[in-house]
Amino acid sequence: MLEIETLLPEIFAIFEKAGQAVLAIRESKSDLGEVVKNEDGYESVFTIADLASDQVLYEGLTALTPGVPVISEENVYDEIKKYALHDLTKGYFWIIDPIDGTNHFRKGRNSWAVLGALILDGAPVFGIVYRPAPTVHGYYAVKGKGAYKFQGSIENAEKISKEKRDFRAGIRLGFEIGYFDPARILDQFGDVPIANRTELETDIQNGFTELSAYTCCLIAEGKVDFSAFPMDKCAAGEWDVAPVALILEETGGYLRHFDNQPVKFGTPDKKVEPTIAYNDPQLFELYQRHLFASYSYENRVFIKKEP
Repeated sequence: MLEIETLLPEIFAIFEKAGQAVLAIRESKSDLGEVVKNEDGYESVFTIADLASDQVLYEGLTALTPGVPVISEENVYDEIKKYALHDLTKGYFWIIDPIDGTNHFRKGRNSWAVLGALILDGAPVFGIVYRPAPTVHGYYAVKGKGAYKFQGSIENAEKISKEKRDFRAGIRLGFEIGYFDPARILDQFGDVPIANRTELETDIQNGFTELSAYTCCLIAEGKVDFSAFPMDKCAAGEWDVAPVALILEETGGYLRHFDNQPVKFGTPDKKVEPTIAYNDPQLFELYQRHLFASYSYENRVFIKKEP
């Protein structure tokens, strides 16, 4: 068994190096060399910065944990083929996203992160959301040891927990508008008050909301209550959700499919059916009641019912 807590300084150093590689390219390159990869029906836009981060993570984690597969959004097909004879629902493997929020990065925003999770027998036992800009900060969790928020370095990490609250005053909602019809997401809650509706409507008007993974961390911390990820325009990958699944779990939160089943990792194509994140079971019940009164869900797409 890997002693994850013992490896934390080395893991953190690898993610720090990856983040610095991305920042160095952003500062020195006017042309990010954007590429669209389309293999086996999967489309992804990435840059030379994604590839630089990918290389740092792949080499670092492979050296740190020899024999443990490293599956990345950028190498996913090569690595799946390499480990085709391995059952990744058994034993360890790393799942990483060199830059989660590449579109944010391309636009010069700081709302992107380097993500990683260590999976054991189909479930995450370590997860990290690492943000190097504008200053180093982020979240990580170790199975059975809690979730933590850090500023500057892992030595400054503080354990996080959420507070029980009364949702009758309104739900604090979060979502990433790049993948959704924002008006429809707000409509899905019917007459349930949205405590931060004005803020969300302003963000929608400005064309910006927070990264989905980071929103999940805010849910774990108790600053946001609920986030829905229909993913109409793209299928999420395991690299998008594995780190935050554990961060949520360690604070009593949830990452679930729309039938409220937990997400399993190590699937053949590394894609994830649409998910929702929340920090109280009554929120799922509330959301489900309003959502499915107005929408049907077919082939990963929500369809508004005829009146």
